[in-house]
Amino acid sequence: MARAIGFVFLTMVYGFLLAPLLYIVFGSFNEATLAFPPRAWSLHSYAAIPTEFLDALLVSLIVAVASTCLATPLGVSAALGVVRGRFAGGDLVNSFLLSPLLFPMLVLGASLYRLYYEADQILGTALSGSLIGLILGHTSFCIPYVARSLMPVLMQMPASLEEAAYDLGADRWFTFTRVTLPLIRTGLVGGVAFAFLTSFDNFPMSLFLAEGENATLPVVMFQFIEFDLTPVILSMSTLVILGSIAAMFVVEKAVGMAALLGLPEH
Repeated sequence: MARAIGFVFLTMVYGFLLAPLLYIVFGSFNEATLAFPPRAWSLHSYAAIPTEFLDALLVSLIVAVASTCLATPLGVSAALGVVRGRFAGGDLVNSFLLSPLLFPMLVLGASLYRLYYEADQILGTALSGSLIGLILGHTSFCIPYVARSLMPVLMQMPASLEEAAYDLGADRWFTFTRVTLPLIRTGLVGGVAFAFLTSFDNFPMSLFLAEGENATLPVVMFQFIEFDLTPVILSMSTLVILGSIAAMFVVEKAVGMAALLGLPEH
């Protein structure tokens, strides 16, 4: 009886969580309205997706890939320093790595916007509204995702394995690439996946930092629904959902579900 009640409860919870996604997917096949269920099934809204959405999708992919590539070595270095290092201020660095996850993205976006404005005025840079400024902003909150995914794995990995490699004559780079990196692979893959997805669908910070042709997909979609709500927005959302599912499937097949979730392998 208890198992049946638990099954019904979980079914209701997952149904509640998945209902909006199902509405988006089925609603995208409406011919002209947002009525549900669709009154007339059609692919017209997919053909009517404006080029602005596709351009913004490309910008989001570029920003997500670039910020993840920058955040990965920085996050790995930070995690190794906090877990393996012995230095004054280690707790402060540990807290600093958590701070971008605690502060609201709107606050971080507004702060970086002001910082970029002052840098442009004083130093003559062009960070405000630029693609470089957007990438640097996304990198700032991607680093904690990589570091926080690696730290539990590093804590469970015996330091004696690395010490044994040093005793056998291996240098630090050889030890990292041949001993440490294979053992922390699950945490690294999970951190990289979460950093990429968080950057790709980030809206609050991008709203402050992205302008014109550098606007990301969430910003462009938000601006679109302010003036017109049609099945086109649902069609673009469906493509993003399918792309996310495909990416998760590829990662799961390549390295397993444990790596996707950032869990240690057993």
